[in-house]
Amino acid sequence: VGSESGLLTEFQLHSTSYHQSGTSSAERLPAELARQCSPEIKSSTRPDMNPLQRQLYEPASVPSKTRQLSDTIKVTLCWKGSSDAPIRSLSCPGWDGTKAEAHSLLVVGTEQRQYANATRDYGAPLTHQDLSPAISLDVINASLLESIWRKSNDKGGPSSNKVVPLSDCSVWPAAGMELRDGWLRSTTNMKPDIKHHLFNSADLQRASTTSKLCCFEEPQQCFASTASDGTVAISHCSEGGAWGINNENNQIMLFQKCVGLGTIKNGNKRYVACCLRGGTIYLVPVVEGTNPRKDILMYATPVDLADCGAVRYVQNFAAGMAQVTSWQDDDNSSSMKCAALIGWSGGKVDVYEMRTEEPEDNMLLNKLAERGAMSKFVEMIMNMDENHSQLKSSTLWKQAWDECSKANEVDSAVDRIRNLNDHTLEGTRLLLLSLMNDT
Repeated sequence: VGSESGLLTEFQLHSTSYHQSGTSSAERLPAELARQCSPEIKSSTRPDMNPLQRQLYEPASVPSKTRQLSDTIKVTLCWKGSSDAPIRSLSCPGWDGTKAEAHSLLVVGTEQRQYANATRDYGAPLTHQDLSPAISLDVINASLLESIWRKSNDKGGPSSNKVVPLSDCSVWPAAGMELRDGWLRSTTNMKPDIKHHLFNSADLQRASTTSKLCCFEEPQQCFASTASDGTVAISHCSEGGAWGINNENNQIMLFQKCVGLGTIKNGNKRYVACCLRGGTIYLVPVVEGTNPRKDILMYATPVDLADCGAVRYVQNFAAGMAQVTSWQDDDNSSSMKCAALIGWSGGKVDVYEMRTEEPEDNMLLNKLAERGAMSKFVEMIMNMDENHSQLKSSTLWKQAWDECSKANEVDSAVDRIRNLNDHTLEGTRLLLLSLMNDT
């Protein structure tokens, strides 16, 4: 449990039994969920963004359950630690319910402000820089902290309740694996610097806050963190207790800070889902060792027509693997899907499926466009005579010819074909894919 004052404590909750209060069996059973189709939502997005489609929803209607405790919950204090900054996030990679190993790492995200903490001497940042994202991320050896706390309190007697400074148990990243300050705002080339002038005139403090953390479990432990400057870092933990960024591609920077993180493990591939305030989701692959990084997938949440153009902001976000049962009444099978949960204001929660692999059709179209084959195909159709035999024998060829004839330029037609959300050249896209599948 982390607090605003910087106090960090660990408790052990002992299990206790529950029993249902005297209610009828009909009240205890959940009500049947009505499966309904929502209005079809189409959003025009950029060609490099994958639209998330909202298709089905289940309005939950479950009666409240009254539960009564049969015993008092027993809580045991394990240790107390203190930080010189407010604690904003916590994560425990690889604990697996126990702390038997010599190195049980606890990741702590804090809020560090310029000149706010007297015990830390970071100095003033450069004129065009914010505080480093590395100063708001701490990794603590929880086993060592507990050992120190127990020894110090045993010596002090039963009434002693000493607090251990977290800095005494900090684990520094391995050499060459530290978080990098890899950003400078575009205002560095402007004279005078607008951002620097704003900070000085308003007497604002530069800050670095690690507000979101998430971790992967076995077999290879790693955790992801996001800082207030938009930095997203994926750090790996070794068996010896060391940690750090083992590949430079595991640290990226987004143009906004994330409001939520989530871990996804699909087979032997691992991803970190990052959500921005406006609802844009980035699916970042975890790079293992010296392997090259795959493309970062970007998803866009649909916009409800009922909002009348109002700007909505994401309040919270979570992502992971979800077991989904079949919609068929006679089919009891289930499958694992990558799910993203987005919480909006007003108590609304949207659940989307994210595909960790780019659609095959999209990959094929991108390859044809990059090699120039798509532009030559569009140019060929534009130059076809309206009395061509192919146009008379095939309605799909005729539709493609009509679409390409209306297009102004070849490049713009290629861009619209590559965009799966653009339906103005749907016939041309289908014709091209069918010819490729035939070959």
